[in-house]
This record gives sequence, structure tokens and C-alpha cells, in this order.
Amino acid sequence: MKTNYRLLIISFIILLVSSGCNTPLKFAVTPINIDHPLSTQKNIVLLLTSDLCNSSHEYKGLIFSFGPALCANSEKIAKQIFPGARIINGELVDNGEKVRLTIKPVLVSKIIQSKRTLPMIVNTLLVIRWEITDSDGELISKKTIRGGGRDDRLFGASSEPRFRKSIQEAIDNLFIKSSQYLSSSEDLRQALN
Repeated sequence: MKTNYRLLIISFIILLVSSGCNTPLKFAVTPINIDHPLSTQKNIVLLLTSDLCNSSHEYKGLIFSFGPALCANSEKIAKQIFPGARIINGELVDNGEKVRLTIKPVLVSKIIQSKRTLPMIVNTLLVIRWEITDSDGELISKKTIRGGGRDDRLFGASSEPRFRKSIQEAIDNLFIKSSQYLSSSEDLRQALN
């Protein structure tokens, strides 16, 4: 029985292409550097939820997994502003340890829209609400931050790089604003005094 190598190669290529379409496309962490931390206390917690960390957007078989970048950015700026902060993924469990502040980023909205014009335009809006509570669970501060991104290049980009650019721009914009809020919040400063 003669083996049809050409058919085998074509089948293998199709398998590679189809499986590659379902691979989540990830995003970079925003380059933010905060020189002056607010507090080095060990009893500050950053609470990250699965809703935030697993956020994604699908477009024609492409999965844009931006949740890990949201959580990595949250962790990065929390550690820069509060170097002693503990990072907790999931629910805060009472283990008897006194927690002075809990900082929780909540994904309020993700709007990622594409316009099938020539060229294609992709707009992204990501909205996070920062909730900061004290040791008794009382709300100290709440701030909603919006980050926008857009790709409207005239030439040379298919849908994947257009979505990538728009979403990455929104992530960067969101966390630059978030770092400014967290590092300059008067409510936070008063709570730490």
C-alpha cells in the first residue's frame, strides 16, 4: 500500500493552523516605575479574582487573553506602591492575621469593537474599579478608571495585529492612570497614617 506523503503533510499543516487559532494571545506588562512607595507595611493585601485574571476576547477563532496582563499589572504597581504587600489570588481567608488594607481591582466593563471598514478599525475600552477597604471591611476609597485603545492604521495590518495594538494600548492607558490614582490617593494616605 503506497503512502501519500503529500496528503499527510497537508493534513499536518491544517492541524497546526487550526490548533494555533485557539492558542490564547497574550499581552505585555505596562512599563511603569514608581519611585516613592506609600508604605512598606506587611499587612496590605492585593486581592486578585479569577474574573479579572481570566478576561479575554474572542474574534473569529482568535482568543485575546488580556486578563493575565491585567493581574500582572495590578501586582506590579501594588508592589511598587506597597513593597510589603501580599498578593492573594481568589478569596481573602481569615487566618487570624491583621489586614490593614485590602486593595481589589474589579473589571467593570470590556468593550472591544471592530468596524469592518477599509481599513478595519478596532476600538477597545477597559474599565476597572479599584476598591480599597480597611481591616473591618469598610470601604475607604473607590475609583473607576477607564483605559482606551484604538487601531486605525491605513495600511499593512490584518485583524490580529489590529486587535493586539488596540487592546495593549487600552491596558497601558488603564494602568498608567491606575498607578497615578493609587500613588496619589489622599484617602489611602490618611488610612495609612
